[in-house]
Amino acid sequence: MRAELARCVAALPNGLNGLTWTQPDAGVAAAWAATQHSLPPPAWLSVDNGWAHAHCWLTQQAVDGGWFWLISTLEGL
Repeated sequence: MRAELARCVAALPNGLNGLTWTQPDAGVAAAWAATQHSLPPPAWLSVDNGWAHAHCWLTQQAVDGGWFWLISTLEGL
């Protein structure tokens, strides 16, 4: 998860760290919740405690099954 969050940050243009973005729609939030619950709890404790509540939202594209990270909120990175 640390690597995935690092990729999210790296994808942002310089100077955008710390921006608060709008909440994702219900479909994106549901996809993220399903993914979160599929991971072991210690992984999420590590993300919450080690990454200062940085959040990325996942959506799954039905066409090819690929995963795309959408930035929701970045704080303290």
